[in-house]
Amino acid sequence: MTVNNLKLHEMQTQMNALAVDAAEKSGKKITSGIKAVSKAVGVDYATMKGFVFGTIKRPSERTVDRVRTFLRDNGDCQSVVEDPRDAKIDALLTEMAALEQTIKHKDQDREDLRLKFVDVQEQLERVQAEDPEFHDKYQVVHPDNSYWMAHSDVYIEIYTTGSEWEDAGERNRLCTIPIPDTTMLCHQGQVPHIRVEKDDGSFDWIPDPDYVMISESDKGQVWEAPETVTSRGYTRPARSVLVESKEQYWVRREQARGENFALIADTAKAIEKMYRAVGGIPDTEVYVGLRVDVIGNVF
Repeated sequence: MTVNNLKLHEMQTQMNALAVDAAEKSGKKITSGIKAVSKAVGVDYATMKGFVFGTIKRPSERTVDRVRTFLRDNGDCQSVVEDPRDAKIDALLTEMAALEQTIKHKDQDREDLRLKFVDVQEQLERVQAEDPEFHDKYQVVHPDNSYWMAHSDVYIEIYTTGSEWEDAGERNRLCTIPIPDTTMLCHQGQVPHIRVEKDDGSFDWIPDPDYVMISESDKGQVWEAPETVTSRGYTRPARSVLVESKEQYWVRREQARGENFALIADTAKAIEKMYRAVGGIPDTEVYVGLRVDVIGNVF
């Protein structure tokens, strides 16, 4: 019989026998044996004395658990009384183990279904992406422009959220406007080159000799070419160009980037203001945000 099935009086009897045995071995009184047993069990002397002599009619659960653990590890746990709860506990443990396995199987089935759903969804998206009618109906980005949806400097993202408070964390994309390059029109200033023919019949490119430097500042050098008449009689008006070093060009480019970002931010605010003015989209809240992927501090 396991120690879990021992009655209280059986545990008291066994602890009493252990205390008597400890006292006899030490050649002292029973109280000495109780002290030794209480120390081994991990309870105080008074509690063990009341437990052994039966003066504590209802020992605390903590005391009973410690005595039961001690007897399991050190005592003789034989009992002539069969506890009917033992079979019921075994049956319940068996049922719990079976239910646990069922839960594991269902969790695995659920994960398999989820992965299958994702796979079918991806197949559907690939088929839809090849369908022109789907593109027109849902205003899907054209394949020629799809590259910029993932490789742009900035994106104006228009999305909706649920109108209820608990749905406010949702972000459902309405559309995304990519801005591929915020400094696309910036080029380092230099004197234009012209093509000249060499003696061997090949060609070379050299700076236009008509240009001369007029002034210089921290922004660069101003070079100008006077009005000229070509060999065919065409008049070319006077021209000027700002010639920059790499450092000067980088400063101007970052200034232009900052100005363009301000323009993009104002545009996003204007779009959101427009939606709020016309009422937005039914049953949702419309928000407009910016996503920045360009490297560097642009604000």
